[in-house]
Amino acid sequence: MNIERKAHSIKQVKEHLGGVSQAFIYALIKQKQLKTFKIGGRRLVSDEALTEFIRNQENIQEESEIEQVA
Repeated sequence: MNIERKAHSIKQVKEHLGGVSQAFIYALIKQKQLKTFKIGGRRLVSDEALTEFIRNQENIQEESEIEQVA
């Protein structure tokens, strides 16, 4: 039985984002750029929140590139 993961630990999020530091992840959370939730003492990031964060970063990158060309 293969259960698809719907939520990720901070360590897993670090890996998904190319190995950025834990401090960087917590800074994103504090700045409300990355949404999280807690179950017991664990802070988790949903698939949807991680995908939304990545899309937002892509959009920022694209806007920056357009401004540089203009």
